[in-house]
This record gives sequence, structure tokens and C-alpha cells, in this order.
Amino acid sequence: MTRYDNQYYIAMELAGEDYLGVNPDRKTRSRKLKKTPALIGSAPFFFVNKRADRDKMTGLRRVLTDVILHGVDLIISDNVKESLKEFDLSYIQFHPAVYIDDEDVWHENYWHLMFYNETRCLSRKGTKQHQVEDDIPDTKNNDYYLSVDKFSIDEIIFDNIPEEQRLLFKFYGTSIGYVNIHEKIMNIFIKNEFTGLRYFKLADFTEGDQIDFG
Repeated sequence: MTRYDNQYYIAMELAGEDYLGVNPDRKTRSRKLKKTPALIGSAPFFFVNKRADRDKMTGLRRVLTDVILHGVDLIISDNVKESLKEFDLSYIQFHPAVYIDDEDVWHENYWHLMFYNETRCLSRKGTKQHQVEDDIPDTKNNDYYLSVDKFSIDEIIFDNIPEEQRLLFKFYGTSIGYVNIHEKIMNIFIKNEFTGLRYFKLADFTEGDQIDFG
């Protein structure tokens, strides 16, 4: 464990099955939003309830939250974005997003966060991973996406990155690209009681802790 591991929190979906999770619609999927930065001024990304068919059968209506998860990526409301205005987050792309609910109502007050420059900062000593055969090859970069059980930040690398450039980040080269949130931003989220996420301190988290066995 390094001192930085106590300064960051991993953003996770809410426990259980009742939280709102989304998928991009067909046109948004075709834009390859996970790989290519969106052009400034281009159309918003559109998202829909990924459990819409099942919810229509059961009559379940999911609660709209301040933060919505697209996989492990964050979609934040105008209110959340406004709360972050004191920070320079220019290294993250905030692209307009629209959530279309099950009644076909458009919620246009959202922003999709993309981290196209992930951070090479895994500590070799503190990080624990699966066997090599479980790692996922990245043929494009002649590298591996590591299947990590426990994350740890390399102190030497972070000592040389200004804090304002790592308030939000993703580890480079891991199979699950969780968003890591600095405690300064976490304090704002807690103060404003923003809804839609659970948080695990990086120092305490081991893969599997997020599973709800209830």
C-alpha cells in the first residue's frame, strides 16, 4: 500500500438490481465512443435503460440519479458538472449526453466522461493480479490488460504528476477501467449528496468486494 491509495475512491454501481444502468443506443454505439474522442460540437451521446425490456414486463420504474453508469464510465448531471468547475479537468472529455427513459422522455442535462489518456501508475509492489494466462492481450500496443485483484498507485510516478492532473483518473492497462476519484472531489460529492454511486477506498478495495450477496 502507498500513501496515495488512501486518497482515492473507486466509483461503483449501487448494490442490488434496482439502480439505473444504461447502454448507448445504436447510433451512439456506431461512433465508437470508448475509443475515439468526440468532435467538439458534435451530436450528444444517447443512452437508454439497459434493462428496459425486463422493466416493462415487471412494471419497475428506475429512479433517475445524479450520476449514471455506462459500464464503469460516468455520466454526470449538470449539477455535478457545476460542482467541479473549480478544478481544471481539461484532460477529461465532457461530452453532452441524453438519457431517454422508458416513457421516451429525453433527459438532456447530462455529460459523458471519457478518459482517453489513462495513467500508467500501477505499483508493482502493491498491485495484486490474476495469473498471466487470465490477462487480456492488447495486440494494438503489444501489451496486456492486467486482470487486477487489488490496485495500488506508484508513489514515484504520482509524485511527478501535479495533483490537479490526477483528481480523476483510470489506471492504464487494466481489464476493468474503474474511475478513481480523489478525496477532494469525493468530499464535494458527499457534501452535495449526489446519488447513483457507491465508493470504495482504493486502499481497502479487493476485486469482488462490490458483489452484493443479499
